[in-house]
Amino acid sequence: MTRDPRSILGVGPYATEAEITKAYRELAKQYHPDLNPDDNWSAERMSEINHAYEQLKQECEYIRAEEAIPPLERAKRMLDVCQFEEAAELLGTIPPPRNAEWFCLSAIAAYGMGEGKTALSFAKKAVSLKPEVAEYQRVLRNVRTGEKNSRHRMRSYTSPVMSCSTFFVLAIIAVLVLMFLFSPLAAPLRWWQN
Repeated sequence: MTRDPRSILGVGPYATEAEITKAYRELAKQYHPDLNPDDNWSAERMSEINHAYEQLKQECEYIRAEEAIPPLERAKRMLDVCQFEEAAELLGTIPPPRNAEWFCLSAIAAYGMGEGKTALSFAKKAVSLKPEVAEYQRVLRNVRTGEKNSRHRMRSYTSPVMSCSTFFVLAIIAVLVLMFLFSPLAAPLRWWQN
């Protein structure tokens, strides 16, 4: 059973990188094999401590890299995977003045959360700030008409790439088709072997 790296180092869930390093160094002083040359348990414990520290260092690096991405780009990524509440929360942290892109993304997030009036207000503001941007006009049109599939259409604004869930479903379908084609049941259908 694998233990949580934070519990191994004895730090809390919100420990800073400095606190994690301090806890690691204290444990390393206690369990380092050079200080306990004939103690196998200390060597195993030190290995566990090293592994936990490496995991938490990678987690901190990931968080730093994620925070380096501009907030509007992070909001787009959240909207790509239908994390409307999280995107709205992130967008809410961006201080004024807010640009047309902010209003458009906020409209998509609000619409995804079922807040039609708020979405309409944000979409109108985006179009008023940049009327020449077709995407903003399309979002406004979709919010106004309340189309059943407008949420999907608005998501295409944030990313032209298919979402992970779509890719996963297509991959499963492809595997099932291949399994069928190479099963004994599909032998009469294998025209390339005849």
